[in-house]
Amino acid sequence: MKILVIGATGFIGRHLVRELAKKTKNIRCLVRKKSDIKALEKLKLDFYWGDILNKASLIRSTKNIDIVFHLVGIGSIADFSQHGFLKYKKINVNGIKNLLEACQKNKVKGVVYFSSLAAQGVIPDKVVTEKTRSCPQTPYEKSKYLSELIVEKYRKKNIFPISIIRPAMVYGPEAEVSDILFLAKLVQKQLCPIIGDGKNILPLVYVKDLVRAVAKLVDKSELPNKTYNITRENPVKYKELLECLKKVKENHCMFIHIPKGVAKAGAYLLKFASLLTQKPPMITPLRIDSITANRLYDVSLAQKELDFCSSNFPYTIKETINWYKKNQCL
Repeated sequence: MKILVIGATGFIGRHLVRELAKKTKNIRCLVRKKSDIKALEKLKLDFYWGDILNKASLIRSTKNIDIVFHLVGIGSIADFSQHGFLKYKKINVNGIKNLLEACQKNKVKGVVYFSSLAAQGVIPDKVVTEKTRSCPQTPYEKSKYLSELIVEKYRKKNIFPISIIRPAMVYGPEAEVSDILFLAKLVQKQLCPIIGDGKNILPLVYVKDLVRAVAKLVDKSELPNKTYNITRENPVKYKELLECLKKVKENHCMFIHIPKGVAKAGAYLLKFASLLTQKPPMITPLRIDSITANRLYDVSLAQKELDFCSSNFPYTIKETINWYKKNQCL
């Protein structure tokens, strides 16, 4: 089996390639010329230069390929601008469209598309399954939702199977930018604000748990034409995460609770001020709702078909923080 990985030099991509390399040596990676490939060079991979928006490079790199793993995507959950939406749409929507056209031309056997739980939007206080109706609101959520609609159109053509992977917020070693790092820095300052009571459940997934499950797809005789939501089956509350970070950092961080109503009032004032200054607000009421939402997901499909299971949470946080310390991020 010959595999193509697009986005191999990214945080999740590096971990996925290492996991796939345990199963096959026939791995090709499409990377940009400015990408840093040092972390993957020892695996002796087949590197092709190109870009997700360069159709010629996609056609060239998908020749004689069985399965394509597509991980390229951009976005920020804190960006609510129209400019952001157009930027995300260009990469997330046009990118998967270009890839599927190239795969069809070269008759690949299947595609694994990394989407996100964000494609379904924030649905609080309800157990969300893969079939729950999506309600994306932010630019990033909308771009991921639209990218999945492109996939659905190809699925209906029944040309080749496409598996959609919807990870939660992914954390772990080598994530140079992450919410875990941001929170760890707040805890390190020994004063951390919490909007609400902090009892809301966060959708999190450890990167090594994620890639182990996804790599199981290559063991199947045919790629499943299905969508998989992937997050911890043992939910973690926001304050639990902060307490865990506090324990790992071994400091005396004080948590300051800010009532949700007070935070939203401040966000509305910032939104109003942004209309006068023509600058995007630091935080919006919608972002406050997202931060404090109680988010629950049914991951039974991934457990059953991909053998997904979560590692010990405190251990994964400790490993992540140790990597940040070692690499002077903290």
